[in-house]
Amino acid sequence: MTGLTFQLITTLAGLNALRDEWNSLAEAYQNPLLRHEWFFSSAVAFCPPDELSILVTRSGNRICGVAPLVRTRRLNLDHFATLGAGYLSEPTNFLYTSPEVMAQLLLKILEKGNPLILEKMSVDPMVNPVIQRACREKDFLCIEQIVSSPWIPLDSSWDAFECKMSAERQSSIRRARKRLQGQGEYEVEVVQHNSSGLCSRLEEAFRVEAAGWKGRLGTAILADPKLKAFFLTYAHAAEQAGILRLFFLRVNGRSIAMVFAVEFGRRLWILKIGYDENWRKYSPGILLLHETIRWAFERKLEAYEFLGSYEPWIATWTSRLHSLITYRLIPRSTRGILWLGIEGNRSLFRKASRLSAKAHAQ
Repeated sequence: MTGLTFQLITTLAGLNALRDEWNSLAEAYQNPLLRHEWFFSSAVAFCPPDELSILVTRSGNRICGVAPLVRTRRLNLDHFATLGAGYLSEPTNFLYTSPEVMAQLLLKILEKGNPLILEKMSVDPMVNPVIQRACREKDFLCIEQIVSSPWIPLDSSWDAFECKMSAERQSSIRRARKRLQGQGEYEVEVVQHNSSGLCSRLEEAFRVEAAGWKGRLGTAILADPKLKAFFLTYAHAAEQAGILRLFFLRVNGRSIAMVFAVEFGRRLWILKIGYDENWRKYSPGILLLHETIRWAFERKLEAYEFLGSYEPWIATWTSRLHSLITYRLIPRSTRGILWLGIEGNRSLFRKASRLSAKAHAQ
């Protein structure tokens, strides 16, 4: 593809200046995790100034592709990875108007000769051959790993959906709700955009999450200053965009469970779930999740996105999964071998060795 120009963005100011163009390009994806708000918040929270590496390509004056990357150095060896993916573990992607634009972005990045990690990308039958072709041209290995992200299609009524749940699960939810209502006034609150006191609501949500197992294990938002910076920045940006949704389950006015979500593209995207373990016997997390699914049905949305990775407890609500693919592109060079050693992943090293031997045999 000829006529493309490239620009490397390495500062927050430069990234911020792309907001309108970026979101215009992202409209085709209908995915809030590919919008400017998500990546800008990731850059603010997770990326030192010297690591930001956003590659933008244009056709004339029109932006037609973005590779949102960071450059990370370990023992004087650089590698590139998708911005924010290492901290958030959510589905992500490049943005591009055609597979050929994606190819040109990849070739430009691989020219540096550094490993490239593309985490949890949507499986696109048009893009996989592009990645494989770029690797052959630049003499890179391509190691793939498939993971899954659960979701619920909201293509029926709420009553029909609930009836499909097992009788045992329906009964357990009714019992848990009845027990909890016996403790006092039971309320589900939905905080939407233009709500007052957003900062206090966010702190409330973070406190509830930290009162559960995530707090004990040190994985809660409040336990990680970078993660807190991300969710604060992103929440304010999402609120300004009108897509933020916070759900609270309260008993006598006290929050005992929370869900942090955004509503975008006629889907509800679940980013954080938490509950106060002092109320564990009442299953507050399960009850609130159940209520958020009901809310999405009543709002006539098209889908409910759990995000993250599939876990057995989600089978209560759905067996539907999005297939996602992580690509590790590794140069066939001393630098690539050293990087594998630094990563310390024996299975990755063995797989790379098999792929390399197979390629040389062909």
